[in-house]
Amino acid sequence: MSSGKESHSRFTQLQLFRMLFAALLAVFLAEVFELGTSELLLGSSAIIGVHLGSRCAKADWNLGKTLFSVIAILVIGRYLLQIGNGILLSLFSGSGIDLLAPRLSDHLFLITLFALPGFLFTWSYWRYANTALFEFLSITASLLWLLSGHRNYQLDAPQKMSQAAFALGVEPQNALLFFAAIFFLGGAAFLALSSVRPLFHQKQITLHSVAPRRLQTTGIIIALSLIFAGYLYGVDRYYTAQLSRASNGVGQKNEEGESPLGFHSAAGKTKQPAALVRLEGGYKENPWAPMLYLREGALSKFNGRELVIAPPEFDADVPRVAPGQPFSKERTGEDPLRKQVVQSVYLLTKHRTLFAIDYPQSVRVIRNPDPNRFSLAYQALSIAPTAKPQDLIGEEVGDSSWDEATWAHYLRAPASGSEEPSTEEFDLSSPKLDGKNEDRRYRLLASRLNRELVNDGASPVERALGIIQYLSKESIYTRTPGHPQTSGGDPVAPYLFSEEKRGYCVHFAHAAVYLLRSLGIPARIATGYLTDLSFAKDGHVLLQMGDRHAWPEIYVRGVGWTVFDVNPARAENEQTLVPDESLLDELMQKLDPAEQFIAPPPTEEKKETPQQQLLNMVTSRAAMAILFFSIIVTLFALKLFQWFGWRIYRDHSRRIRGAYAASAAILADLGFIREAGETRSEFSNRIGSGWGIHLTPLTESQQRSIYGKVPVTPEEIHTGFSVFRSSLVKATPRWRRFISFFNPRSLSKVGRW
Repeated sequence: MSSGKESHSRFTQLQLFRMLFAALLAVFLAEVFELGTSELLLGSSAIIGVHLGSRCAKADWNLGKTLFSVIAILVIGRYLLQIGNGILLSLFSGSGIDLLAPRLSDHLFLITLFALPGFLFTWSYWRYANTALFEFLSITASLLWLLSGHRNYQLDAPQKMSQAAFALGVEPQNALLFFAAIFFLGGAAFLALSSVRPLFHQKQITLHSVAPRRLQTTGIIIALSLIFAGYLYGVDRYYTAQLSRASNGVGQKNEEGESPLGFHSAAGKTKQPAALVRLEGGYKENPWAPMLYLREGALSKFNGRELVIAPPEFDADVPRVAPGQPFSKERTGEDPLRKQVVQSVYLLTKHRTLFAIDYPQSVRVIRNPDPNRFSLAYQALSIAPTAKPQDLIGEEVGDSSWDEATWAHYLRAPASGSEEPSTEEFDLSSPKLDGKNEDRRYRLLASRLNRELVNDGASPVERALGIIQYLSKESIYTRTPGHPQTSGGDPVAPYLFSEEKRGYCVHFAHAAVYLLRSLGIPARIATGYLTDLSFAKDGHVLLQMGDRHAWPEIYVRGVGWTVFDVNPARAENEQTLVPDESLLDELMQKLDPAEQFIAPPPTEEKKETPQQQLLNMVTSRAAMAILFFSIIVTLFALKLFQWFGWRIYRDHSRRIRGAYAASAAILADLGFIREAGETRSEFSNRIGSGWGIHLTPLTESQQRSIYGKVPVTPEEIHTGFSVFRSSLVKATPRWRRFISFFNPRSLSKVGRW
């Protein structure tokens, strides 16, 4: 049982904590949902609700009386607003004033809605012991529901958080995890404070405690915090790895033999900004207008299961260098079906491989106009196509200079080595495997489509258009196709040979390439970005992670690799991904004037000396971050040892000196420092008489041990330190003691106590 004064102090502290939390939560919700009512009013209403709830609890309102009051306020308020609305409509109909009541009604409804939870939870908090845990779990569940838009890596929900993360220059997932950590620590502090609180019940004040041993409570909270920190670290690592692979099914891997594509599910159309692209001089001849393809990589090697990145001797037109590295590849000969297009790319997120329109001829790094916003800036000179696929009908496919191995590489598909399919009709719903356990249904379907969709004498481009039109007509776009997964199985067949061809760009591209190759048309998959120029402004395009895409390409002789993309006729729950116009305007203002593309940089990288490599490694951001983190951890470890290390000494003389040094260090961090020329006894008397901190017992024991050579017992040491701690707790508020732990002053006086 505590005294009335202590209970009142505890009540005041907890009430202030609750009011602050309620106001912050109200402002957060108002910002996320953009309710239209002033955040100040909503935060104030939440604080008023908390205050009224505590007053009713202290007045011993029971549950029935509390609920009746709430319902009465809601009912009376509703009818009063209806009456007021009717009066205004009858007196001022058509004048504009009649709209005042509905607007006022909406604002009052929101204000009441934000005040009621604070009122009910606060009343219950001061009446029942278990309310604190229930309240914490309820708020946690509500926030999880609110932030559930982040599932499937959809980082634009809520948009306010993603915008704040971008403004601070951090990844959205890191901002989300930081928010979760702050909320968890705040919740842990709330539960710790609530473990000892006055309960107002039947006009009696009692002190309830679920953890009377504060050291035990602190240990539990620290353990939970470490577990939660490890969980956040694991989530961040897993999330980053998955996001790099699963943004709309298309990731950023560039290693030979691997694939950046995923078949199981695609991330939502997240509006996370990826890059800002400026078309220098425009691109009016764009054959896909208003869409624009920016290629990043290509997959052309069939590994028996899917298409993966091929060795360097294939797909030589695709840069395999990271942004910032020099690239130059001259295209020989004049091509009337292509033109030079210069584009400047300002990266907003890290990319493993540079991207550009079609064939990049030269790439150079340009000045970064704002390193706080853009991670890198480069300019690319591309040889971009000007002809639509329909304009290429009659052209041959493949390159006449290819050898037999290259032709075989670009024509390799499931069962491509087996015999030609017969005209016999059989069911496509079940696999038909050849001697290599590869499905012959791709060749059979391609042969059927070749007979049904085009004439026998049709050109390869006509046959390719027929395949693309078939897939576009029959396919349903969905990010969650729900195909069964089999270990080492074919991930494309469940899409292509089902009654409803459900999938996303990864499935469409693979199916198109397999069917095209089965007809002798060299094809591959390209990866990168597909953006809508309808949302461009003055030649500036804001790329988003939701714009990542994979599409099929065929090699047209004399033209090169050309886009033949599948456009599904139907889509499930898809909305147009509209870029943030205000963000686009903000970024455009940061850019430099357009630069004329000059001669490409040398293709050979400048080699660094071992000394330069060591200097770059030591001064890198990662090294600086590790160094900073190590310094912080070391300082915390020293502070912990300084305060609590004396307990590990077995020698009593060293233990008493350590206990006194720990006490002096704690006092120094709080601002109580022994003055020059002041003895230890004078110092202990001064803080004892002035602030009520009793250091005298510990000082006397320390003096006897040093000068009098009198042995000190362990009980005497612990008693002296306990007296000091108890008086310190009464003399200084908890928040001041907490902040003092982070004060480095005592570390500068080690050994001088």
